[in-house]
Amino acid sequence: MKAAAFLYPWDVVGDPDAPARLADLGIRQVTLASAYHSTRALTPRHPRHRIVTAAHAAVLYPPGERWR
Repeated sequence: MKAAAFLYPWDVVGDPDAPARLADLGIRQVTLASAYHSTRALTPRHPRHRIVTAAHAAVLYPPGERWR
């Protein structure tokens, strides 16, 4: 069985051990969020931060004309 995970950029950016930790969990595929709402999230395994605050919603790709 293939295991996959949905991740936010702050789950992996700045964490050099993230790929190995995911592989150890059996994760073979990830989907990285490119659009997300504001949040305050726990990141207990990240070496640089335990809590992330994304104060604003974000879309990290150019939206199509119909959404402008």
